[in-house]
Amino acid sequence: MILRKFNRIKLVLDGRYLENTYGGIANYLHAIINYLDKDKYSIFVISVLPLYLKNVENITIPLKIHRLYWEQIQLEELLKKIKPDLYHATANYGIPFITPFKTILTVHDLIPLSVHNYFQNSKFPFISKMLYRWEINSSINKAKVIICNSKYTSKEVISKFHQIKNKIVVIPMGIDNLYLRTPKPNVFSNYLLCHGGLGDRKNNSMLIRCFAEASLKYPIIFKNLKIIFTGDNRHQIDELTYLSRSLGIDNRINFAGCLTKSQLFNLLCGAKAVIYPSSAEGFGIPVLEAMSQKIPIVASNLPVFHEVADDVPLYFNIKQPESLIQSIITAVSESHASRVGKGRVLAEKYTWNHTIELTDHIYEKTMNDDTVN
Repeated sequence: MILRKFNRIKLVLDGRYLENTYGGIANYLHAIINYLDKDKYSIFVISVLPLYLKNVENITIPLKIHRLYWEQIQLEELLKKIKPDLYHATANYGIPFITPFKTILTVHDLIPLSVHNYFQNSKFPFISKMLYRWEINSSINKAKVIICNSKYTSKEVISKFHQIKNKIVVIPMGIDNLYLRTPKPNVFSNYLLCHGGLGDRKNNSMLIRCFAEASLKYPIIFKNLKIIFTGDNRHQIDELTYLSRSLGIDNRINFAGCLTKSQLFNLLCGAKAVIYPSSAEGFGIPVLEAMSQKIPIVASNLPVFHEVADDVPLYFNIKQPESLIQSIITAVSESHASRVGKGRVLAEKYTWNHTIELTDHIYEKTMNDDTVN
């Protein structure tokens, strides 16, 4: 155990994902900042854009040339000035290649390397993918410890980057304490909630097409239902709006944008079901949030969802649209007391407090490890 009565441990966090307040990685960073003992840690959060976080040192390094230059040159220069005890790259990459400091890397997923055409909107897709692979490979090799948020992600990392098994530890993500209070009485409204984000891999276009088809085939069940999406991807919203209009259901597709925690919580509690049609994920916080409030879940049949949620969701095959339709019908038409009750019990295990307790232990272990990578 590290005891520092007078000098707190200098912990530097890569805080670039806090520049976008929406998403699982931003929640993860907030949890580290809020739950770590401030009498033990002196926390420095580094970002490209200004952040105004309380109880930490906010340091901004404006982007000069390119992200790689920022990580390998600008960031390293700052680390040499701060002289941290630990540097934690919190989002898949971000460790300078030549840094002498003890480093920890969190890998949330390998989606950019595994999803076809992930970089299709880049000016040079092939080069972007190769640069990303170099970034994550360099960071994985340099890190003393690699934190993965699921067993599924850890297996993916080991399969693609060999000889690093002994550096990996699995620490699951958590959900906000707001969701862990006594579940609100469910007063269902006639909407399905899709709050897993907006993007091609989220399969929201598939959901809209299936919803349109189901409205014709099963009008009694679907005629009063609508779908609410959350997120602020303007390009995706425009595409999905055009699609829903072409299918004649645009009056039943709503985009709520980015919501506060309380707004999202209230929206979730009124949903008939939560739909998570994604084709690739590293964890699945929206699934846990729904489980915590005993909301029926329809989710794509991904291994990581089985790991996190067991058999609580109604799973469907993303290659079989009819299976999504049938799962939604089951979710909104039948009682799920046993299923959602089990979901609440499972969700209670995923707290940010537990996540940060395990992370604190890894910080201490890394501080005490004097071996060289």
